[in-house]
Amino acid sequence: MTSPGTVIEMPPQQLIRLVAEEGLEHTETLVGGNPDPSAIAVMKVQDPTGKFVTREWRANFNAISNSFKWDIPFEDIDYVHHGSRYRIYIIYSNGRRKTLRYGLLVWIGR
Repeated sequence: MTSPGTVIEMPPQQLIRLVAEEGLEHTETLVGGNPDPSAIAVMKVQDPTGKFVTREWRANFNAISNSFKWDIPFEDIDYVHHGSRYRIYIIYSNGRRKTLRYGLLVWIGR
């Protein structure tokens, strides 16, 4: 719990556009060092109300570019509702979790 007046640093909000009949490719480049080797990055998708997690995808880590990349086929995103919410986390081996980004998923051309 935070006390009144406490500033909580949140990552930037970002809109991710989903295009009909195309998969989703998304990359998060890390700034300020590498995560521990056992860290994973997860994108969790919630329904538009934010009450239920409807899908969860893990990313692949690229040590050369110091980034996590999601390459999700269209079949896995086809059911995602316009306006669904997402959050991207790094989860460390000690269980600590850090939010990298959050925002909305919107369909273009649907």
